[in-house]
Amino acid sequence: MISSIYNQRGNKTRPGLPSLVAAISQQSEIVIRSVPNLSVQLIFSAPDTIGDIGWNSTGKLIFATTPCIGSVHVWCIDNPEWSCRIETGSTGIHRAEWHPTSPIHLIVYSEFNTKMDIWNLQEKSKLTLPHVFSELGLFVSNSRKRGLLFSPPSDSEYDVATVVDLHYTDSNTGCFKIVSKFALTHKPSEIAGASWLSNDDGFVIWESPLKSCIVQYDLHGNVISKTDMYPDIPHNVVSRPLGVSCVSRNRDFLCLGTFMNTVQVYSVRGSLKMVAEFSMKESTIVICNDNPRIYRESLGGSATVLERNMYYVGGSGHETHGVEYRTVVPEKSSKIDGLSTVDIPTLDNLDMRKGSLLHGVIRITMSPDGMYLLCVSHNRPSTAFIYDMSKMTLAYVLIHRLPIQDAAWSPRVQALRNELCIATGDIRLLLWSPSEKNRVVNMKDTSFKPAAVAWASDGASLIVSDSNRTCSISLEETISVIGG
Repeated sequence: MISSIYNQRGNKTRPGLPSLVAAISQQSEIVIRSVPNLSVQLIFSAPDTIGDIGWNSTGKLIFATTPCIGSVHVWCIDNPEWSCRIETGSTGIHRAEWHPTSPIHLIVYSEFNTKMDIWNLQEKSKLTLPHVFSELGLFVSNSRKRGLLFSPPSDSEYDVATVVDLHYTDSNTGCFKIVSKFALTHKPSEIAGASWLSNDDGFVIWESPLKSCIVQYDLHGNVISKTDMYPDIPHNVVSRPLGVSCVSRNRDFLCLGTFMNTVQVYSVRGSLKMVAEFSMKESTIVICNDNPRIYRESLGGSATVLERNMYYVGGSGHETHGVEYRTVVPEKSSKIDGLSTVDIPTLDNLDMRKGSLLHGVIRITMSPDGMYLLCVSHNRPSTAFIYDMSKMTLAYVLIHRLPIQDAAWSPRVQALRNELCIATGDIRLLLWSPSEKNRVVNMKDTSFKPAAVAWASDGASLIVSDSNRTCSISLEETISVIGG
């Protein structure tokens, strides 16, 4: 079932708990709708243009930032008459986020990295931590008991790391306490991100844009290891890549996309160690005994040579013919039994010498159970490379007619069934699964071409959007299944 299409502003749509979704419909209005029919439940109005919105952990409270007047507004789903307004002061608001473990604490970052305020909405009190990098914010540990903050240097030349206890309850503030604070003895050019080790007794930071180094610390501030992402390229080379292009991580693995069209996979199980590097540089996929499995988005009917060249223009008749995933029949090698190849389409007019260095891997997303890693590179934007993380090998390749605009794994992991939704800015969505139960959803309104996709919290519905419209799709079993 596909709901009616509703207007909204931008792609600010946030699925929440229970089956509700919030979107900014006007400049200063949040509309709360129910999934899957998207019927209006509540409307909240802010006094100025809304910048961002976000649900708390229980799905009962929602905030909206109003950067122009430097304030945050909070409303309650169960009690629409209640509201709260937080003034951020003369420094203005940069962004806000909910406390990871407490539903009544809201973290607000100031615009110029002058402070981080943790507000207790129930007690109307706050804890202020000065000089926190607002772009990085709070990194939560795997056990959700600890957090990590980074601050610019004050009385020394080194950045400062602060470890906090998220489960500590203070009589005044009711939020976390500071466990330790220490200077990062390895001076990075710029901290771009961080990740906890699996046992929460240390962390890893990576830097950008000059040195491209990954550094492991323990919780006392001692450097355990340093890893150069590009060890074969001297630091004095002008064209040296600029570090990390995208990140995906879970409790066991840290996956970093690079500007050299590779994904580096690190084990964070107690220590930092590179376990694999996946390359998307090659223009041809070599298939040995049907591995990896390759699928192509093509027009319904028999696969033809013409269809293989329709990736970017859609091809004649693509609006009237059905579209489906179809297993690719590779070109067999005449020399080696069981070996074959498939050519991967590349971006038109791409300068490989510049494109790979400037863009590289643009998207990596791990499935909720950690079994699969989706990768998309800039020079092959219509192709999804899916790696099996248990075997550390390329398992599936999905070739689309148009560049991939967005992709999201279902939050509901069934037995032997992960499901991936891919949007290509076309009038249809493609749902792929390793079980080969592939599905295609066609939009009723041919002017509506989704470019952003999100799953409802129960995994039973999709929320899809273009630049200013949204609809919900209930994934009923009546949706056509292809390939199984």
